[in-house]
Amino acid sequence: MKTVALIVWVGLAGLASFALFNITFKVEELQNQLSSLNKQILQEQKAVHVLQAEWSYLSRPERIEALSQRLLPHLQAPTSQQIGDVEKFSAQTTSLIESDNKAIKNIRPAAAQGQQ
Repeated sequence: MKTVALIVWVGLAGLASFALFNITFKVEELQNQLSSLNKQILQEQKAVHVLQAEWSYLSRPERIEALSQRLLPHLQAPTSQQIGDVEKFSAQTTSLIESDNKAIKNIRPAAAQGQQ
């Protein structure tokens, strides 16, 4: 009876030590993953910081103005004659939309066209 109890206790101790080893191994593995993810997060934060600095440099108003003068020398502010009347534009778009709707209504599916 004592030998059976001794075997059970030794088996339980072995099982507990095996479980403890596995848990310790998994925790170390998860800590390694966490540290690598933290390193990646820091790298991404540095990259974002660099990109924000580049964006603020590239979007300076004086730089954009110099580029527009160099690359678009003939670009000028629109005159009042170039800016149309909003109501006239609205009427033109409404008439275009109505003509497109009429054209769409006249379109028939290919199966219906073959039956005629």
